Amino acid sequence: MSALGASIGKLNSYFIGRGAGKYVEKSRYKKKFEVLKKALGDYTFVAILIASATPLPDDYIFIPVGLMRYSFTKTFIATFIGKTVLTLIVASGGKITARLVGWESTSIIVSIVLAVIFIIVITLYMKLNIEEWIERRFLSKN
Repeated sequence: MSALGASIGKLNSYFIGRGAGKYVEKSRYKKKFEVLKKALGDYTFVAILIASATPLPDDYIFIPVGLMRYSFTKTFIATFIGKTVLTLIVASGGKITARLVGWESTSIIVSIVLAVIFIIVITLYMKLNIEEWIERRFLSKN
């Protein structure tokens, strides 16, 4: 149920991309989406699946996928598989962590440590220039 709800929620970003296509073509953001569209190429399904299976923000994938008018069905299937994997990893990780540290210490210590790790990862992700990295890594002809 968690994966289904998350998949349905992520489709909002997909539909924003579908609807915004004609406006983005005329905006300063066109290059960002063109770079990602070229980078995804034939690996769009895999990119959606991987993005869905991580706890990181994945709108960098869903909005361009909508702009590309990628198949709704394939998008939903890849998202559902990815969110199912993520849900299983998180649930298993919580169960293992609870067993390792004991239930008493889980609520305070583990919660603080996980929150700090989450904040660090999200901060790093947001500070990275993803478009520039994709261009250098995948699209440069040098």
